[in-house]
Amino acid sequence: MGIREQSHYFPRALTGTRASKRKALVGLALLCVGCLDDPVVGTTTLTGAYVLRSLNGSPPPAIVSGSGDNKTEVIDDVITFFEGGSYAENGHTRITVNGQTTDGTIFDTGRYSPLGTSIALNSTGGGTRSALSTDGKSLTIVEAGVRWVFTK
Repeated sequence: MGIREQSHYFPRALTGTRASKRKALVGLALLCVGCLDDPVVGTTTLTGAYVLRSLNGSPPPAIVSGSGDNKTEVIDDVITFFEGGSYAENGHTRITVNGQTTDGTIFDTGRYSPLGTSIALNSTGGGTRSALSTDGKSLTIVEAGVRWVFTK
Protein backbone atom coordinates (compact mmCIF):
# COMPACT_ATOMS: atom_id res chain seq x y z
CA MET A 1 0.00 0.00 0.00
CA GLY A 2 1.60 3.27 -1.14
CA ILE A 3 1.14 6.79 0.17
CA ARG A 4 -1.45 7.59 -2.47
CA GLU A 5 -3.52 4.67 -1.38
CA GLN A 6 -3.44 5.81 2.30
CA SER A 7 -4.67 9.33 1.61
CA HIS A 8 -8.27 8.17 1.61
CA TYR A 9 -7.97 7.56 5.38
CA PHE A 10 -7.64 11.32 6.05
CA PRO A 11 -10.35 13.88 5.34
CA ARG A 12 -9.43 16.25 2.51
CA ALA A 13 -9.41 19.24 4.95
CA LEU A 14 -6.53 17.69 6.88
CA THR A 15 -4.43 16.75 3.89
CA GLY A 16 -4.97 20.09 2.10
CA THR A 17 -3.34 21.43 -0.97
CA ARG A 18 -0.01 23.15 -1.28
CA ALA A 19 -1.72 26.53 -1.66
CA SER A 20 -3.77 26.12 1.51
CA LYS A 21 -0.70 24.98 3.48
CA ARG A 22 1.24 27.99 2.21
CA LYS A 23 -1.59 30.33 3.29
CA ALA A 24 -1.65 28.77 6.73
CA LEU A 25 2.13 29.16 7.12
CA VAL A 26 2.02 32.80 5.98
CA GLY A 27 -0.81 33.50 8.43
CA LEU A 28 1.12 31.87 11.26
CA ALA A 29 4.26 33.84 10.36
CA LEU A 30 2.31 37.13 10.36
CA LEU A 31 0.80 36.30 13.73
CA CYS A 32 4.26 35.63 15.20
CA VAL A 33 5.71 38.86 13.78
CA GLY A 34 2.75 40.80 15.14
CA CYS A 35 3.47 39.53 18.64
CA LEU A 36 7.18 40.35 18.68
CA ASP A 37 6.72 43.94 19.90
CA ASP A 38 4.32 43.03 22.68
CA PRO A 39 5.79 42.61 26.18
CA VAL A 40 5.01 39.43 28.05
CA VAL A 41 1.90 40.04 30.13
CA GLY A 42 2.15 39.47 33.88
CA THR A 43 5.92 39.57 34.29
CA THR A 44 8.05 42.21 35.96
CA THR A 45 11.71 42.57 36.50
CA LEU A 46 12.95 43.13 40.01
CA THR A 47 16.53 44.01 39.07
CA GLY A 48 17.60 47.64 39.30
CA ALA A 49 17.98 50.44 41.86
CA TYR A 50 15.14 51.35 44.23
CA VAL A 51 15.48 54.80 45.82
CA LEU A 52 13.94 55.59 49.22
CA ARG A 53 10.98 57.94 48.70
CA SER A 54 9.26 57.93 52.08
CA LEU A 55 9.48 56.81 55.70
CA ASN A 56 6.06 56.53 57.36
CA GLY A 57 4.74 58.82 54.64
CA SER A 58 7.38 61.55 55.04
CA PRO A 59 10.06 62.16 52.41
CA PRO A 60 13.68 61.79 53.51
CA PRO A 61 15.39 63.09 55.50
CA ALA A 62 12.93 61.74 58.05
CA ILE A 63 13.03 60.84 61.73
CA VAL A 64 12.66 57.10 62.34
CA SER A 65 13.05 57.19 66.12
CA GLY A 66 13.27 59.73 68.95
CA SER A 67 12.72 63.48 68.71
CA GLY A 68 14.28 66.82 69.54
CA ASP A 69 17.89 66.53 70.76
CA ASN A 70 17.83 62.70 70.70
CA LYS A 71 16.77 61.22 67.38
CA THR A 72 17.77 59.07 64.41
CA GLU A 73 17.11 60.35 60.90
CA VAL A 74 17.46 58.57 57.58
CA ILE A 75 18.92 60.94 54.99
CA ASP A 76 18.82 58.63 51.95
CA ASP A 77 18.87 54.96 51.03
CA VAL A 78 19.08 52.87 47.85
CA ILE A 79 18.56 49.12 47.44
CA THR A 80 19.90 47.61 44.21
CA PHE A 81 18.84 44.16 43.05
CA PHE A 82 21.22 42.38 40.67
CA GLU A 83 20.60 39.50 38.28
CA GLY A 84 21.52 36.23 39.90
CA GLY A 85 19.81 36.99 43.23
CA SER A 86 22.15 39.38 45.08
CA TYR A 87 21.42 42.84 46.43
CA ALA A 88 23.26 45.80 47.95
CA GLU A 89 21.90 48.59 50.14
CA ASN A 90 23.63 51.95 50.66
CA GLY A 91 22.37 55.00 52.54
CA HIS A 92 23.09 57.66 55.13
CA THR A 93 21.79 58.44 58.63
CA ARG A 94 22.15 61.27 61.11
CA ILE A 95 22.10 60.38 64.80
CA THR A 96 21.59 63.18 67.33
CA VAL A 97 22.39 62.56 71.00
CA ASN A 98 21.98 65.49 73.43
CA GLY A 99 22.09 67.87 70.46
CA GLN A 100 25.36 66.48 69.03
CA THR A 101 25.01 64.94 65.56
CA THR A 102 26.97 62.10 64.03
CA ASP A 103 26.67 60.99 60.43
CA GLY A 104 26.33 57.28 59.79
CA THR A 105 25.90 54.89 56.92
CA ILE A 106 23.44 52.19 55.98
CA PHE A 107 25.22 49.31 54.30
CA ASP A 108 24.02 45.79 53.63
CA THR A 109 24.57 43.07 51.07
CA GLY A 110 22.96 39.69 50.65
CA ARG A 111 20.73 37.48 48.59
CA TYR A 112 17.10 38.01 47.69
CA SER A 113 14.38 35.46 46.98
CA PRO A 114 11.20 36.62 45.26
CA LEU A 115 8.01 34.67 45.93
CA GLY A 116 4.96 36.17 44.26
CA THR A 117 4.72 39.78 45.44
CA SER A 118 6.92 39.14 48.49
CA ILE A 119 10.72 39.29 48.53
CA ALA A 120 12.94 37.85 51.26
CA LEU A 121 16.14 39.86 51.80
CA ASN A 122 18.71 37.56 53.42
CA SER A 123 21.60 39.67 54.72
CA THR A 124 25.14 38.31 54.62
CA GLY A 125 25.51 39.88 58.09
CA GLY A 126 22.60 37.78 59.36
CA GLY A 127 18.89 38.35 59.54
CA THR A 128 16.09 38.40 57.03
CA ARG A 129 13.76 41.24 56.06
CA SER A 130 10.56 40.94 54.04
CA ALA A 131 9.69 43.36 51.28
CA LEU A 132 6.60 43.71 49.12
CA SER A 133 6.64 44.63 45.43
CA THR A 134 3.39 44.37 43.53
CA ASP A 135 4.45 46.03 40.28
CA GLY A 136 8.24 45.73 39.99
CA LYS A 137 8.52 49.52 40.28
CA SER A 138 8.03 50.02 44.01
CA LEU A 139 9.20 48.24 47.12
CA THR A 140 7.78 48.47 50.65
CA ILE A 141 9.54 47.28 53.80
CA VAL A 142 7.97 47.51 57.25
CA GLU A 143 10.58 47.20 59.95
CA ALA A 144 10.34 48.10 63.66
CA GLY A 145 7.11 50.00 63.01
CA VAL A 146 8.63 52.11 60.21
CA ARG A 147 7.27 51.86 56.66
CA TRP A 148 10.02 52.35 54.06
CA VAL A 149 8.84 52.96 50.47
CA PHE A 150 11.30 52.76 47.59
CA THR A 151 10.71 53.32 43.86
CA LYS A 152 12.71 52.64 40.69
